[in-house]
Amino acid sequence: MKRTKKNRIRQILGSMGKRLSAGFDLFNLAVAARSLAHLRPVLRGSLLLTAAGIMAACSSLAVQPGPPLDPGAQWVLLPVANNSETPQAAEKLEAMLATLLRIRGVNNLRVYAPPDDSAAALPVLDDTVRLDQALDWARGRDFEYGITGSVEEWHYKSGVEREPAVGLSLRVLNIVTGQVLWSASGARSGWGRATVSGTAQDLVADMLDTVNLRRPERR
Repeated sequence: MKRTKKNRIRQILGSMGKRLSAGFDLFNLAVAARSLAHLRPVLRGSLLLTAAGIMAACSSLAVQPGPPLDPGAQWVLLPVANNSETPQAAEKLEAMLATLLRIRGVNNLRVYAPPDDSAAALPVLDDTVRLDQALDWARGRDFEYGITGSVEEWHYKSGVEREPAVGLSLRVLNIVTGQVLWSASGARSGWGRATVSGTAQDLVADMLDTVNLRRPERR
């Protein structure tokens, strides 16, 4: 009898898992709640709270598709702008980008750093000026692509659960012409136990998966 109840609960959870997908809406939640009606109130309430937590974790992504980009070309990671209120969020995003790009086969990747002769000077605080300086530096070398972006949101929401919330934009540039070859903008919020870094990494991975990385065919 106990085993039958456990199997029934597993079936219900499996059904809820399918319904609680990216297209989950209130109608499906009502259907799931009805299927739990015969369970004990405590267990039913716990499962519905779990469902609500899954619904709270949502994301959005908008992508400007681009042409095929050669992962074997010379890439440079340009400065990322931090428009959030969290210090060093841009540096954290840059570190993620470097790792995730290399995982995707972009091995000839160099991270921009200010020239040594400016190390003793005051840092440039204007993100536009920093990017322009980095592009000027990159154009004097053999880089073909540059990737940059901005952090719009990077924090934990206020409240008991303190869910992480991240908002990012990325773009790949033609270093010579400055043309935007690909761009994406996304936002994601996680569950109460998730971290901002983990939520951001998942979002960045999803964004980079839309880049058309393809080596040119040999003739």
